[in-house]
Amino acid sequence: MTTQPLAAPFPYFEDGTITCDPSGAVWRHISHGKPCRPRRIDNPDQSKGYRNVRLPIDGKWVTVKAHRVVWQWHHGPIPAGMQIDHINTVRDDNRITNLQLLTQGDNLRKAWRVDGANRPRSVAYSKSHDTRLVDQMRTARKSGATLREIADESGVSISHAHRLTGGMERNRV
Repeated sequence: MTTQPLAAPFPYFEDGTITCDPSGAVWRHISHGKPCRPRRIDNPDQSKGYRNVRLPIDGKWVTVKAHRVVWQWHHGPIPAGMQIDHINTVRDDNRITNLQLLTQGDNLRKAWRVDGANRPRSVAYSKSHDTRLVDQMRTARKSGATLREIADESGVSISHAHRLTGGMERNRV
């Protein structure tokens, strides 16, 4: 599966093959050169959360992001160096009122500010960046607690507790 940006001008808009509604749905009205019953063609991408559209472009079937199709339907070509951002950070919410044009830098800054670059983080990752918790774990380790006790108390794996405590040996009495 190939994902590509759309080239401008997008030919399917001009002949009425594809339309977009204000809710962000992408519809096909012509199939194999003949009018057909409107059919929604934006499908969810199970791995990333975006909606995709499969289209024949230059004789090859390619996958394009539905939010890019919706933006171009309403506003025209996407300027070079710009990206389409989901204002509410919901990747499959392609309502035109939820889309905005940002530079890559602005989009990355927003992503980090809103939710850590849209990357799900493990509990262990989050806890390893909680300096107060790490200090408590190290203090417990110095006072003789086992890694299992520290891990159970902190809600992380034993190996992660070992990494966070710096691999310190317990003080032996």
